[in-house]
Amino acid sequence: MMDDVEMKSSDLDTKTRLITFENGLLNKADGSANVNGPIETRVQNEKFDQAVVEVQLRSASGVSGTSDRWLEHSLESVFTTEILVYMHPRTRIKLNFVILNDDGGVESAAINAGCMALINAGVPLSNMICAVTAAINKDNSIVIDPTQEIIDGSDSCHTFAFGISESDSPVYVNSVGTFSKEQVRKKK
Repeated sequence: MMDDVEMKSSDLDTKTRLITFENGLLNKADGSANVNGPIETRVQNEKFDQAVVEVQLRSASGVSGTSDRWLEHSLESVFTTEILVYMHPRTRIKLNFVILNDDGGVESAAINAGCMALINAGVPLSNMICAVTAAINKDNSIVIDPTQEIIDGSDSCHTFAFGISESDSPVYVNSVGTFSKEQVRKKK
């Protein structure tokens, strides 16, 4: 468990919400993320030289929409590139996500939960990834880990995922809204 972290700066709010993680075997898979695999896949879906990565996302309410399908596709893309799929040909690795609560930052939370679930399941990864969401407000201030209320009132919202490597380049970026290059490149 990690305590809330707060750093002071005139134009950068880095206070984040509490993050908790529990690992181990689950009696029933009802958490925010879990992994099944590598497991056998149907012949018509298998790839002879690598594992197939599947992502299933559902909300606690059971109702899903277009944005959920888009997020599924994004998560599948991120994890297909980070899982060493060539080590398990003709198999399937399935990640199941349940959105228990969405108060902003669900995309970065899903990436972080998925990475932790893959590590816990012993699935080999090329990189351990970590994601964060940031919002740029109308006054050009940046809020890290914004709530949905802050996102709704901001000019733009950005999700970045980084791997542990020599490069500062993100492995995933999603930006929504109006912003300039200078705003995104702003550092504390």
